[in-house]
Amino acid sequence: MLKEHGFKWHRKNRYWYAPGSRNEQADTAFMAIVAAELRAENLRVTTAQPQPAPTA
Repeated sequence: MLKEHGFKWHRKNRYWYAPGSRNEQADTAFMAIVAAELRAENLRVTTAQPQPAPTA
């Protein structure tokens, strides 16, 4: 299901991620939709949204 939404698997670090979201604010509405669909399939969902690094 994650592939259907464009997510990629990071083989080395073993997690799913949304391409193009690195160092940018994640689209929380999109993430909420995907999480709701996964929960509807009785899957456990864990999300993490690191804060962008401060610029000097």
